[in-house]
Amino acid sequence: ATTNAQFPGMPGGPPADARPIFKSGKYLGCTVCKLAVEEIWKEALRLREEAPYKKPSEDMYQDSIQQICDPIKDLGEWVAMYDITQSERGAPLKMEKQEYMCECRRECRTIQKACENIVNEHMEDMAESLYKRDAATLEKFSNRVCTKWAEACPSKTPKTYLPVWKSTSVSGAPNNSSLSHFSAMTLSTWLGRAVTN
Repeated sequence: ATTNAQFPGMPGGPPADARPIFKSGKYLGCTVCKLAVEEIWKEALRLREEAPYKKPSEDMYQDSIQQICDPIKDLGEWVAMYDITQSERGAPLKMEKQEYMCECRRECRTIQKACENIVNEHMEDMAESLYKRDAATLEKFSNRVCTKWAEACPSKTPKTYLPVWKSTSVSGAPNNSSLSHFSAMTLSTWLGRAVTN
């Protein structure tokens, strides 16, 4: 079934206080960082084609980067295109791209928060790097942002116990592969680490 994106405040959308699950994007930081950087890189290439004399200003890059984590903005639509999945208890959390934009509920807000944690801290550095064009390829730019600056992709991944996730599919039947909601057994423990505003 196709689900159109619905955002807080829109008819049929999620509650206005839909909040992310992770406090710092701990388990998804590397994946989210690479996806965000890829979107930033694509936008940078577009700006270089369309800007006067094909030389975007540093402010133009920064204006684009500011939008990259917001699913309501065109540049941030990718945030609502992913589901968070876990194949089995203790398995790594994964992000799977969907054919259509999903409702921006807790999964979407979790990805958004993980993105913001990285992008907001390094926005000026990224804009400066793109302006100077000192990273010749996406791979080099991604390594610089995600490994060197944000340290979201460390060389060694720590072993971490991951909770079991469960969600409800569109039909209302439980779906263990999608992570819109925690299982009842895990929720009370995990919410101690959830983001609160």
